[in-house]
Amino acid sequence: MNPKSSYDYYLILATTVVLFIISAICICSMFYFKLEQVQQLPVMVKVGYMNNMNTVMAPFLIALIVLLGICVPKRLLPAVWLNRFSAVLVLLAVIISIIWNVKIGLAFVLIVSAVLQIVVLLMALAGSKSLHFEKTGYWIRVGSSLLHLGLILFILDVFFYRYQRLHLILFWFTTVSTTIGMILCFYADSFSRLVKRIRNIFLRKEINKKLKNYTSIRNEYKDAYRVWEVWKESQGYTENFPVLNDEIDVTLRHRAFHIATHYWEGCWLLACLSLLHWVSVWVC
Repeated sequence: MNPKSSYDYYLILATTVVLFIISAICICSMFYFKLEQVQQLPVMVKVGYMNNMNTVMAPFLIALIVLLGICVPKRLLPAVWLNRFSAVLVLLAVIISIIWNVKIGLAFVLIVSAVLQIVVLLMALAGSKSLHFEKTGYWIRVGSSLLHLGLILFILDVFFYRYQRLHLILFWFTTVSTTIGMILCFYADSFSRLVKRIRNIFLRKEINKKLKNYTSIRNEYKDAYRVWEVWKESQGYTENFPVLNDEIDVTLRHRAFHIATHYWEGCWLLACLSLLHWVSVWVC
């Protein structure tokens, strides 16, 4: 196993384990909440229960955020630069957490991850070959990018749930991104065939349109050629170009030249007559 594949494997494994633990905690806490009827207990007991659950969940959420901060840029950066970027990102998050608080530090990591993931998504939509994915295929890459973006926005929504308008925006972006991402990942082949089918339909329409234009042009050419043959016959010509061009030089063009010469001679005489009339008026 080469270092890059090993690195990706351990990142995927760590992310899967953390998500599994978070899911297990959520399921267990849900059943505990229902069986113990926590909602009917005094307010202080419910607050204590929520604080305990937050304490249990916090380390795994932090681990997930850090893993996201590493997983997202690995689509863009080679392993060497990825390690350096991850170290700088964690260092900045620690500094921000010390200056302000841990929540702001984690939010900083999530926002950076979201921005990078949007870049990855745009590059995947553009069909960039410089992205690093485990699997090939345009729609799988786009779906994976949307899934990662939905996960990041979902965790980011936890930080801003108190802000109603921002919470709704993040919620719907998360829902749409995750749903489309899962459809594209699980049904990439079917979606690819559907897109090809739609593209072929439009291509067939375009080809038919061009064929109709070609047929129309061909019919116009036939009509013009028929008129041309009739005109040649009426003028007594039997040859086509370039022999016909030499014949026209000594027949039709010769007559046309004489007619044009007489026309411009007449124009000149009329101009002279007008000039003589103006001179006679001026002299008298």
